[in-house]
Amino acid sequence: MYKDSPQHRKLVENNFSKVNYYLNMLSSGANVTPPGEWIKALNTESFDAAAEKEARKYLDSLKRKYRSISNQILNAKEAAKDSLIKEIGAEELSGFRKTTKING
Repeated sequence: MYKDSPQHRKLVENNFSKVNYYLNMLSSGANVTPPGEWIKALNTESFDAAAEKEARKYLDSLKRKYRSISNQILNAKEAAKDSLIKEIGAEELSGFRKTTKING
């Protein structure tokens, strides 16, 4: 597909549409402030280096937020596991995992 072809333009427009959709979805999922005015520049007519810079910065902040959420979940899982080991013992927990086919 050539850059100047109508098919390429449609592909790029669709990709911008997906980026807009997922940025907003990920923002709300992470309870992060929605993107600023720069998101309006995520289209074939307005996209420029400034919009790219802001998009990258925003994606980095989303990545940090989701990494933090992931770490909180892992810490809670480890705390629950430690609590179970303390309560029923490591052997009993291991036996429970084997009989219920729970991994982790």
